[in-house]
Amino acid sequence: MIRSKLIEKLRNRLGKVYIEHSMKNYALPLAENTSQEGFGVLSKGSRIPIDEGEKLRAFTYWEKVNDIDLSVFALTEDGDRREFSWRTMSRHKSGAITYSGDETSGYLGGSEYFDINLPEFKALYSEYRYLIFCDNVYSGTNFSKCFCKAGYMLRDLGDSGQVYEPKTVKSAYRMNCESTFAYLFGIDLLKNEIIWLNIAKDSKSRVAGDTTLSFLTEYFHLTEIMNMYDFFSMMAEKIVEDPMDADVVVTNCEIECADEIEIIREYDFEKIRALMENAK
Repeated sequence: MIRSKLIEKLRNRLGKVYIEHSMKNYALPLAENTSQEGFGVLSKGSRIPIDEGEKLRAFTYWEKVNDIDLSVFALTEDGDRREFSWRTMSRHKSGAITYSGDETSGYLGGSEYFDINLPEFKALYSEYRYLIFCDNVYSGTNFSKCFCKAGYMLRDLGDSGQVYEPKTVKSAYRMNCESTFAYLFGIDLLKNEIIWLNIAKDSKSRVAGDTTLSFLTEYFHLTEIMNMYDFFSMMAEKIVEDPMDADVVVTNCEIECADEIEIIREYDFEKIRALMENAK
């Protein structure tokens, strides 16, 4: 009943709409900060496909504080977890997961990273469905009091081995919150997809293993409940196959359309939230 009422309120508001099929991967911006800094910033719960065979490097870089820790947790469907961090992987390297080592004196510039060879990790740790990447300020101050960037790169398995390869960076953004702890993003190992999180935890926790992860599961399924494709489909008077015929184009791609056409992209939080507000 509630969904049917919402559909009636949304229906026919935007005229003819062209919607990229890939917009099914993007969650609606229900609780986003429109001033987020960086590129590759998405709505919480959005999913980005990863090509088979790729290696992922999660990284963090900081200044004006000595010690920030990057960590990874593997989760089963039932919530059992395994920790990969400075506490469990001091300079540990394997074919599946590699840790850079714990940087504890990075006031003038420190960094840590994890490399995940996705095919090998899934083979070695087949019981786990998700990976969760976290940042915490071990030195005890909030992210807002220092400079910290986090993100990830995707490389093919035969990469150059350089610590930082700008052309492979898919997302990089600044952590700027009144917290010592943040969840960066996840990986759905079954579907081979990045799950965007970017969630600050209201906590003074300085060690990643001291936190709960159970609440994150609600973000894993947001695009199944409602995604940008569904939302704009409900608002369209007609869905068209050619962007040149549309009044509104919803896409995450570079696309050719008429100059006067309104284009809405996956990161246009203010536009999307305005449409959601008008539908109430």
